[in-house]
Amino acid sequence: MRLEQKLNLWVKNNLIEPSQKQQIMDFEQNRGTPLFFGGMVLLGIFAITLGVISLIAANWEFIPGWVKIFFDIVLLSLIAGGSYYAWSKNHFIWFEAGVFALFMMVGASIGLIGQVFQTNGSFACAGLFWGIITAPLLAISKRRSLPFCWLILFFSSLLNIPAVEELIWHLFNWWFWADHPEVALIAILVHTGIIAACLSMADHLSDYKYPIFSEARWIVYFAMYSSLLFYMVFAAFESKAIYSFNIFFISGIFLGIMAGVGDKLHRPRQVKANIAMLYIECLLIYFRLLGSLVTTGFGLILSGIVLIGGLYGMRKIMSEIKTDCRRNTK
Repeated sequence: MRLEQKLNLWVKNNLIEPSQKQQIMDFEQNRGTPLFFGGMVLLGIFAITLGVISLIAANWEFIPGWVKIFFDIVLLSLIAGGSYYAWSKNHFIWFEAGVFALFMMVGASIGLIGQVFQTNGSFACAGLFWGIITAPLLAISKRRSLPFCWLILFFSSLLNIPAVEELIWHLFNWWFWADHPEVALIAILVHTGIIAACLSMADHLSDYKYPIFSEARWIVYFAMYSSLLFYMVFAAFESKAIYSFNIFFISGIFLGIMAGVGDKLHRPRQVKANIAMLYIECLLIYFRLLGSLVTTGFGLILSGIVLIGGLYGMRKIMSEIKTDCRRNTK
C-alpha cells in the first residue's frame, strides 16, 4: 500500500486530520530525492564510465603510459573533489553520482595500470582488489545502486577463484543431489536463514544507514527461495513418494511460518510472497497427485476446508487468549 493510500485510510478512520495528512505528504516529498532524476543521473554516469573504460581498452599506443596515468589521477581527483563539493552543498543526488563514478573509475584505473605495466593478473584478483579498495565508499553511499554493483563485482570475482569454484560445485552437488534431499533442503533453509538474520541484525544495529546489508539480505533471500522452488519442482516429479512428501511438508511449514512472521512484523510484502509460494506448492502437489481427477479434486477440497477451518479456529483461540490477558491486567 502506498503512503497516500495509507494516509487516506487513516483519515477515513479518524486517526489523523486532513491537514496532518497534507503535512506528512509535503514532508516526504521534500525529504526524498526525485527517483527518476536520480536514476537517470546514475545511468548517465554508468554510460560515461563505460565509455572511458572502452577508450582505455582501445590501447592508444601513441600516447605514453605516464600521460595516461597522469590524466587518470587527475580525473579521479576531480571526481573525488566534485563529490566532496556536492556533499558540502547538500546536493546529495550529485554526491551519490560522484561516489558511483568514483567506484567505476577505480575499476577503469586498475585496468589502465594493468595495460600500461603489462601485469598478468586474473579477473578474480583485479575484481577482488577493486572491491576491497572501494569498500569504504559503501559507508558513505545511501543509495542502493552502489551496494548492488559492489556485491555483484565481489561475488563474481570470488567465484572466479578456482578453489572457491570447486568448493561451490561440491556444495551444489550436495545440496541438490544428496541421498536425502529433504535433509539438504533443511540445511539450505537453516544456513540462509541464519545469514539473513545476521544481516538484518547488522542493518538494525547500524540504524539502517548502510544499504549494503539490505541488498545482501535480498540476495540471500533470492538464493533461499530459488532453492526452495527448485526442490518443490523436484518433489513434483520425484519417483519416490517419501521424498516428495517430506519436501512438500517442510516447504509448507517453512512458508507458513515465514508468512506468519511477516504478518506479526507488519510486512505485507513478505506475507504475500510466501502465500504466493504456497499457491505454487499446491499447484505442484496437484500435478504430483494427478491421477484420478475425482480423487485429487476431493483431496484438494478437503485440504482447503481443513486449512480454512484450522486457521479460523487458531484465530478464535488467539483472540480469546488476548481477551483473557487484558482482563487479567485490569
